[in-house]
Amino acid sequence: FLLLPAADGTPPKRLRSIAAPFLSLLLVKPAERQGLMLKTFELTGVVSGLLLTVPIAILEFTERDAAQTGQADETIEEGWMDALAGFVFVNLALVTTICINSAMFVVSSGWQASTRYYEALMPIIGVTFHLFAYGGVFPLTVLVLNRLLLWAGSPVPVLVLNVWSFVMSQCSTHFLWSFHIKGMALELYHFPCWLMSIIRVTCAPLHFCRLSDAALEGPARQRALELRQLAGICESLVK
Repeated sequence: FLLLPAADGTPPKRLRSIAAPFLSLLLVKPAERQGLMLKTFELTGVVSGLLLTVPIAILEFTERDAAQTGQADETIEEGWMDALAGFVFVNLALVTTICINSAMFVVSSGWQASTRYYEALMPIIGVTFHLFAYGGVFPLTVLVLNRLLLWAGSPVPVLVLNVWSFVMSQCSTHFLWSFHIKGMALELYHFPCWLMSIIRVTCAPLHFCRLSDAALEGPARQRALELRQLAGICESLVK
C-alpha cells in the first residue's frame, strides 16, 4: 500500500483492492484503531438501516395506489421499479447485517489486536461500502425520482426536479472527486481497474483524464511518502 519495494528489490505492485480507501487505518496506533473501525461500521450500519424504510414505503404506496384505482395488473415499468425496490432493500439489509456483526466482533476481540487482524477486516469494509453506495444509495435515488414522476399530477415539476438533481449531483461529485484526487490519490491508485472504469464514466466524467493511471501515479507516490513519514518508516527501505 505504501509503495515499498519487495525484499528482493522488486518494484511495488498495485493492490487492485476495493478496500483501498480504508487501508490507511492500518497505520493508526492499535489503541485508536479499534475505535475508528467501530465508528466506520456504526456509521454505515446506522445510515443503511435508516434507509431500509424507503423502498418498503415506496412498495406500500404503489400497492395502495393500485388498490384505489382498481388496477389489477401493473405495467412493465412498474414491475421493474418494484424489482429495483426489492434489490435496494436486500442490499441495504445485507450492509446493515454485516456492519452489526463486524462491529460486535471488533468489540469482543479487537482490543489491541494485531495489524493482521484488522487487515482481514479490510475486504469486509470495502464490500459493505461499495454495496451501500452502488447497490443502495444510487439505485434508491433513481427509484425515488421515478416514483415521483409516476405519482405527480403534472410531470413538468418533477422533470424540472430531475434536471436540477442531475445538475447538482454533477456539481457535488465534481468537488467531491477533486478532493479524492488531491487527498486520496494513493487509495485511488490501488483501486481495481474495473472499478476505476466505472468511476470515470458514471461518477466523475469531468475528471476522466485526471483519473488515469499515469495522472494518479505522481500524487499517489507523494501521498505514500507522507504516510511513510507519519508511520516512521525509513526512506532507505524505498531505495
